[in-house]
Amino acid sequence: MTPVSNDISDDPWAQRVYLMWLARDTRYALAALTALIAYAQNTPVPPAAWVCFEDFLSFL
Repeated sequence: MTPVSNDISDDPWAQRVYLMWLARDTRYALAALTALIAYAQNTPVPPAAWVCFEDFLSFL
């Protein structure tokens, strides 16, 4: 009888899904950072900049 392993680190499908999520989160973080930089160039900085900052930290 072959022992059953719950380790999915060798599963190519699980690795692909993880990398897809990582790439998605990276794109979201970059979009939030780009928007944050655009907001930060205004004086005074609009309150919407905080939403972009929160999004950036969440996806980072």
